[in-house]
Amino acid sequence: MRTEQIIEKYHFEREAEGRIKELSSALVYAVNLRMRYKEGEFAHGAILAGITLGDGPDRLCEAWMREGSLTDAYMADCILCEMLVDAYGAFCKQFHRDTGRYITYMKFIGDMDIPADHLKEALRMLEMEEIRCTGGGMMAPSKSVVFYAGASAEKPETCSSICANCGNKMCERRKR
Repeated sequence: MRTEQIIEKYHFEREAEGRIKELSSALVYAVNLRMRYKEGEFAHGAILAGITLGDGPDRLCEAWMREGSLTDAYMADCILCEMLVDAYGAFCKQFHRDTGRYITYMKFIGDMDIPADHLKEALRMLEMEEIRCTGGGMMAPSKSVVFYAGASAEKPETCSSICANCGNKMCERRKR
């Protein structure tokens, strides 16, 4: 885990470095990374994909919150956000190994272009039981995403990161 980046990005004090490392270690064991994609039925040759870190991290964070360890729960959430971003990269690499093609963009359900009311149908099509849609339209586990992605046989010249293709210019997580 990139402790230095987490401290800087989320504005933690240097004294938190040891605790961030401890929490990162605990979270690594709790994560149950699952990725799935489906091709064929989508506009412009897009693929439908889902990624989740699993229920384990949610259970750990909930336990820390019940104990009153709100700082640990917050730090863990920040660490998990970075783990999810790393999972996007792992997905791109796995997709390339499976198909020989490259991911060119990711458009997340619930972002500006694709309304959240598409989530239930997308999960049904994806047949990814690890991700559930709650009554309020949220995903469970909390560190889960469902998105459409473009793919090409040509390696893209630009990064296919989530930030490169996101329309939300005001996002606090946006890479500058």
